[in-house]
Amino acid sequence: MGRRPEAKVKMPSPAWDIIWTQKRADSTVWFHDSTAIVRVYRKEGKERLLVEVLSPERKTIFLEQRAKYILHLIADRENNFYMQVSNEEFEPDLINEIIRCSVELKEKKLSCTPALKDYSIKGFDVSSTGEAFAFMEWRIGTCVRIAGMENREAPCVTKASYHPGFYVDISPDNKWLVFVAFSQEEDAAFTNDLYLVKIKD
Repeated sequence: MGRRPEAKVKMPSPAWDIIWTQKRADSTVWFHDSTAIVRVYRKEGKERLLVEVLSPERKTIFLEQRAKYILHLIADRENNFYMQVSNEEFEPDLINEIIRCSVELKEKKLSCTPALKDYSIKGFDVSSTGEAFAFMEWRIGTCVRIAGMENREAPCVTKASYHPGFYVDISPDNKWLVFVAFSQEEDAAFTNDLYLVKIKD
């Protein structure tokens, strides 16, 4: 499951607090109240979760989850976190779903429920309240969608002649959506364009 850190750099002042050493590790998110950090790491061909608890007492928790790949990890202000997961060996970034999870720190237990599936998701974000998702629909290629937790229908909020990028972000007040798309120029080159859409008054 990895090992405790072996610092190989001269510490600055104030000294860094190294939490863990791992050859391969991916996404990291904070709990909104700063009591813990959730980290994705890989072992024996499967991605797993490490939770470094900072308060009320310092401890490390290792958690199993059912998917082979965790493609993206984000959190809301209720200390729920959202994983884009897949079990596909060859195209995990094209066939995947989003699950909503919570961690019971005392019981060292992970509880997850499906939040968004039946789409080909390429980049997503969740509102700060956890009530809505924004994501790129990869199969359509021209659609950024918004879906609510209760209402799973996800209408397009944008349509244009561009190739979708990977970056989608909802503003902290949940009123704006920003996303990256690739526009094609006359010389067949692509540029990154940043778009801003108002989604709530």
